[in-house]
Amino acid sequence: MLHHIAGDGWSLAPLTRDLAAAYEARIQGKSISLPAEPVQYADYAIWQQKLLGNEEKADSLFAKQLSYWKGALHDLPEELELPYDFPRPQEGSFNGATIDFTIEPALHQNLLELAKQHQVSLFMVLQASLAALLTRLGAGYRYPNRQSNCWTE
Repeated sequence: MLHHIAGDGWSLAPLTRDLAAAYEARIQGKSISLPAEPVQYADYAIWQQKLLGNEEKADSLFAKQLSYWKGALHDLPEELELPYDFPRPQEGSFNGATIDFTIEPALHQNLLELAKQHQVSLFMVLQASLAALLTRLGAGYRYPNRQSNCWTE
């Protein structure tokens, strides 16, 4: 089991391959010798820092993106008012809970096929579904009952 934050569909194949090679070597009493990767994660981090720059430099991509999103999100509500079963307490406790449920095999298969069709992971399909549900329940659209930009005028 691998949490989606630690690895995705792209990284699962090489991880599984390397883990299988290490396991095979271990059961044969041999040491594992994996080839060095041409690019390491540190190389990616350095590349990303060069590309984005930092917040202090106003002309950096990072500063421009940060400024854009601060402007785009500035008038959003502090809290998303969703339809609740119970009133929200005055002070949040951050005590969560879980709700167990079963996804029927046919629906699960349909979700897997949707993910494959769009070349994304099942996690991404479920996350997009949750985002769409939250949009409908609370955040809504910029214009009431107008889910398409063609109806904004």
